[in-house]
Amino acid sequence: MCIRKIISISCILVCSFNYTFAEDIEITPKSLDSLWAVWKNTARYDSARLNAMDVICWQVYLFSQPDSARYYAQQIYDFAVRKKNTIFQAKALNILGTYFTIKDKEDSAVFYYKKGLLLCRKTKNYYTLSSILNNLSNIEYERANYVQSLEYIYESLRISEQIKDEYLIMSNLANIGSTYGGLGDSEKEMVFFQRALKHGRTINQKNVIKTILFNIGCNYYNKRSFLEAKPYYDEALKISYEVNDNTQASTALLGLGRIFNEIGKNDSSMLYLQKSLDLMKTLGDENGTGNVYDEIATVYLSDGDYKTALKYVQEAMRIADEENDLFLKRNAAETLYKIYKNTNHPEKALEMFELYKSTNDSIINDNNHKVLLRSQLQYEFDKKAEIIKEQNRLKDLKLTRRSYIIVVMMIVALLSFVIYYLIMKQNKILAAKKAVELEQKLLGSQMSTHFTFNAINSIQEYILNNQNDEAHYYLSEFSKLMRMVLANNREKMIAISSEIELLEKYILFEEQRLKDKIIFTVVNTEHIELGNVIIPSMLLQPVIENSIWHGLRFKEGQKEIRVHFSKLDTDKLKIEVTDNGTGLKSMGNPNHKSHGLYIIKERIGLLYTKKPDFTYFDIRNNSNGSGTITKIIIPLIDEYN
Repeated sequence: MCIRKIISISCILVCSFNYTFAEDIEITPKSLDSLWAVWKNTARYDSARLNAMDVICWQVYLFSQPDSARYYAQQIYDFAVRKKNTIFQAKALNILGTYFTIKDKEDSAVFYYKKGLLLCRKTKNYYTLSSILNNLSNIEYERANYVQSLEYIYESLRISEQIKDEYLIMSNLANIGSTYGGLGDSEKEMVFFQRALKHGRTINQKNVIKTILFNIGCNYYNKRSFLEAKPYYDEALKISYEVNDNTQASTALLGLGRIFNEIGKNDSSMLYLQKSLDLMKTLGDENGTGNVYDEIATVYLSDGDYKTALKYVQEAMRIADEENDLFLKRNAAETLYKIYKNTNHPEKALEMFELYKSTNDSIINDNNHKVLLRSQLQYEFDKKAEIIKEQNRLKDLKLTRRSYIIVVMMIVALLSFVIYYLIMKQNKILAAKKAVELEQKLLGSQMSTHFTFNAINSIQEYILNNQNDEAHYYLSEFSKLMRMVLANNREKMIAISSEIELLEKYILFEEQRLKDKIIFTVVNTEHIELGNVIIPSMLLQPVIENSIWHGLRFKEGQKEIRVHFSKLDTDKLKIEVTDNGTGLKSMGNPNHKSHGLYIIKERIGLLYTKKPDFTYFDIRNNSNGSGTITKIIIPLIDEYN
């Protein structure tokens, strides 16, 4: 992620300064005074004044005092609007978009970037257009919208090749390589980085070259081609020292330390790793420091110094836990397993092996997801290529009017027959599904309506009591919950983990309404992959709501809800929702039937091709006389199978 941002920001900075791509642009106090003088001189041309302020925003304020850059960018935009100068309107919008990117407010950034994009397309302002496309590509990449990300960056590449701008070509190629690298496609990553390096050497852009070199070195290292990786790390380190980039230098040193460790040269490895560690600590890079600690531990491990190895790897594990870094946690767990195994601590060794296995499984699942994304990307590109090929083929065909009409009539007749057949055969099934889906949406809307008012009232109460931290926290959680409700209502099936996340946020606000704590527990004794197994969206929310408002609301003392997931045979998932409320009798009317629970039963029935011979939905009082238990049995569906 950081590598992509380094490349992108380099492109933005250069694009702003009259598009003259010098190696280093330094604004001295004297030149800054001159720029301010140009801006304040109303006798100067409007374009000269706007250009001076544009340079001040980019080069002086944007990455050191971003709030000041935002203020002056707004002045540029307002002045450019009055003067009907669309070129500088687009530039100002690009600055504002970059400001919100720096502030991690992606939605606001996208708003300004797209507004600038429209102006650039109208005026054919190619340089700013290319910069904005790069920035949008990076945002979509961070959002895991890889197809859209590549579409933006490929368009930017086509523009840069059209205007024959070597710097933009280099930056675009590097960003494409970085995107493919993030997706795990090492072959395409290498192709684009090598192309970017060639253009970078042509114009001697060291600030980007060092990053590209480091990426190529990583590519070779991951293939275990250590001798091929080393020259790239060496050159990246050399250039990093030349341009005083300690961040890149620290990572290059770590890469070299790993190479020497792999080939058994421990003294050389330790020399590079210690230099990397010193820089990482100076920079305050916790993740980097953790990785160096783990690598140092493996060096001591290979030397048989288990005590020193243990000291370093424990620090690495601490950082992995604090930073929630799965890769570091996996590597540290593996190192700890080897240490405990060699020092005759079987119980600790087993614990670390299990931790290594679980984190490695999570990483493998993520990699499998990336494989699917790569397949999707390839499909999209192949589909577009096929469309272009088909269009070209059709241009060469010279069909007579009669044959064209016959073909069309045959297609229409065939489609009419197929549609008629499908309508007659599946009309009842489709009608039933649509009815249930409509009821599901209505239920979601109902939940959103009365729940929203109560949640907002709770937040308002915090505000009136000057509990600003609590108000900010619950407002943020409420926003996330509403987005999840809307998103899940659009999906027919979602992962169990997503449903649990929604329930946790929903219960958080129900606690505010009840003014009491609800203990919510998820039990998964059979280690079902909750991130892979999917269920109908919003399946459990009405059950939880029923437990709270018809049971727990009337109970004094500790309130509990437990959701238990287990397998029934090999093809069915059993879900049990248990509460310790007052039970079904508290509902007053014994003939009362919950509308939400009725819809759940209907939705579950649609999952079976024929009506099963067992009860797949049941709600009754607990056998211990306290609360209710709701049992749901649905087909076990794995998203990846």
